Amino acid sequence: MTPLAPTAGTPRIVACFHCGLDATSPVLAQVGDETRTFCCKACRLAAELIGDQGLSSFYAKREGFGLKPETAQDFPYDDPHFQESISTPQGACMREVVLELSGLHCSACVWLIERILGQRDGIASVRVNFTARRAVILWDPAVIGLGAIAGLLASLGYPASPYDPTGTDRQARVRQRTMLIRLSVAALAALGAMFVGEGLNWGGFDASEHQLRRMLAWIGLAVSTPAALYVGWPFFKSAWTGLRARVLTMDATITLASLTAYLASVWATVSGRGPVYFDCLLALLFFLLLGRALEGSVRRRVLGQAERHWRLAAPSATRLGDEGEETVATAAIRVGDRLLVRPGETIPVDGRVESGSGHVDEAMLSGESVPVSKEPASPVTAGTLNLEGALVIRAEKVGAETTLAQIVKWVSEADAARAPSQVLADKAAVVFLPLLVLVAAVTFWLNWPRGLDAAIRNTISVLIVTCPCALGLATPAAIAVAMARGAREGILFKGGEELERLRAVTHLILDKTGTVTAGRMRVTQVEGEGLALAASLEALSEHPMARAVTAYAREQGIEPLSVEGFKAVPGHGVEGMVQGARVRVGKAAWLGAEAEAEIRQETESRIFVERDGVLVGSLAIADTLRPDATETLDALKGRGIEGMLLSGDRKPVVEAIARALGLGRSFSDVLPDGKRAVVQSQRGPGRTVAMVGDGVNDAPALASADVGIAMGQGAAIAASAAGVVLLGDRLAQLLEAFQLSEATVRTIRANFALSALYNVVAVPIAAMGWVSPQWAAVLMPASSLLVLFNSLRLSR
Repeated sequence: MTPLAPTAGTPRIVACFHCGLDATSPVLAQVGDETRTFCCKACRLAAELIGDQGLSSFYAKREGFGLKPETAQDFPYDDPHFQESISTPQGACMREVVLELSGLHCSACVWLIERILGQRDGIASVRVNFTARRAVILWDPAVIGLGAIAGLLASLGYPASPYDPTGTDRQARVRQRTMLIRLSVAALAALGAMFVGEGLNWGGFDASEHQLRRMLAWIGLAVSTPAALYVGWPFFKSAWTGLRARVLTMDATITLASLTAYLASVWATVSGRGPVYFDCLLALLFFLLLGRALEGSVRRRVLGQAERHWRLAAPSATRLGDEGEETVATAAIRVGDRLLVRPGETIPVDGRVESGSGHVDEAMLSGESVPVSKEPASPVTAGTLNLEGALVIRAEKVGAETTLAQIVKWVSEADAARAPSQVLADKAAVVFLPLLVLVAAVTFWLNWPRGLDAAIRNTISVLIVTCPCALGLATPAAIAVAMARGAREGILFKGGEELERLRAVTHLILDKTGTVTAGRMRVTQVEGEGLALAASLEALSEHPMARAVTAYAREQGIEPLSVEGFKAVPGHGVEGMVQGARVRVGKAAWLGAEAEAEIRQETESRIFVERDGVLVGSLAIADTLRPDATETLDALKGRGIEGMLLSGDRKPVVEAIARALGLGRSFSDVLPDGKRAVVQSQRGPGRTVAMVGDGVNDAPALASADVGIAMGQGAAIAASAAGVVLLGDRLAQLLEAFQLSEATVRTIRANFALSALYNVVAVPIAAMGWVSPQWAAVLMPASSLLVLFNSLRLSR
């Protein structure tokens, strides 16, 4: 079965060939001799599995799609091919999967899932993101199957499906439709119960009308029982699941309040004495559902910002082959393919321009809306938009290796990472609910002298109005919005911990090359005959100096020679066999006394070329400071952060740059292992050290810092060792990252304060009877909405 590109044309929505749901984000594939449309990759894969087993006749023989589930839950989780498509390998034997969960209602649900799954053999870690409704699970397939994990989640009341960003909108619409039906039933039933309630509250019933009163009560019972069961089923089911696991969730308190109102009403109806609360019960469930729907709408707005990068991916591309142009799915592109990108089209993969020129919008990388000029040999990035001029590009990175895929991976993993403040909030939420039940019991006891009606109503109000949901949303909502804003501006955080910790940095160590300097080095002088030898070795290196040498050689029309036994010596240079001679290119101190004598008095960067132990030439290489370096470092100094410069270059060069930047301390002639030692030496009590670097040599130092920050143009290994990545080519993004971190922590604290203030005020007024159960149901989601809207302020 071959995946195909979606064709342009009519936007008519068709049904998925496999499951029958609307294919709003169609995935095309060849089934037999025909092209079929699927709603998501999972359905396409299921069809592939059916075809591979020789069962394609299934589609001809079936009589219909059957029931369409609220969320697709029946997946071949333990099928190796399916498992490989939805999970990623981690180490030698572990795999990691992202699952989308249904039924999450509060932080206690998060705690329950993490506790139950975390106790199972073979599951190394479980991270649940309450805001995103997703779980990241690291497990050993040899010990426990993914199907068993999914089954365990379903048994807990949290059905799981593989996270597919292309199907998120479709699933959200299905959930919205179900919620709308429940809301409609709740509204109609509540309206009918209110009419019954008003009839019962008229008073003045004499003996002849006593039967009418009882009849109205029985009508209320008949209407309310099925309606409450249907409308409140999600709450009741979630509460029962939690109780089976001996955990109180927010839905447990809602269920307790609903049962209290219902059982009191049943007793009054059967005995013919006392008030009934059917109108109160249904109004309560209606307002709770309405609040949850509003909260879900705001949450989707939050997640929409975090997932915007998925929408940047080009679904198809134009590939140039021997037979001309062909439209192919982006997933079918391979390294080395030549692609045509017309004006107005999205660049599908990372690559390099072969021919053509124009301007590309790279705002997704840098946060800057200024178009970037592209010429032959210019790099291009997947997800960026070609504004003018047709470009022919050669694919260099495809699929999961593209910059866009890495951004999406970072954002997805960061959503699931747990910030320190979130851990504290989750623990508080678990304690909060038992305390709430105790407060409700005390409320009933204190109101008993005022009568049974007052005791029941006020207890219901306390159970409903008190809400730990805002407490659970305080941190993840703020972090989700902040990381979405950061990604939009070209700043990626590995998780909430890095986002919170950055604001606490006291000491900042900056690598020189490619960090405070532009990294666009150029050869200014060549002495001797070593250019061809140097270019041949440097063509295999990732260092910025190496790129300068190869570019200069290309300008001079010098082609690199064949190299054998290439070896990079971190902090020194490179070596290998060229035309039968042992060639070394690098620092003077590495090559020996002759080169050392040549450079002793110089204040510029220079590399030397040695052939079979004899010095044959040297190249002077110049770099310039980034235009925003001085302003950025001055601003950071104003925030009380002490800056230091770190480099493997010689002391005169490093000290000159440090003076130009206004940095009081610098470290020169530092090898990669030495960089790590410098970072570790600066750490200590009362100090939080951040390291900013670019390149392979900086990876150990980045990993050793409290916060490692990688410039986006650096090697991939540097980015993987860092907790923060600046995708743009501006050092000013460093200051923006600090500002975003501070604003996020400030918002989290405000969210905690709002949540605490709400509960401190709401509980007493509900206990005293100043808030009816209906108004309590209105107020309960208000605190969560307040926290969500406050978090959305970070997006501005």
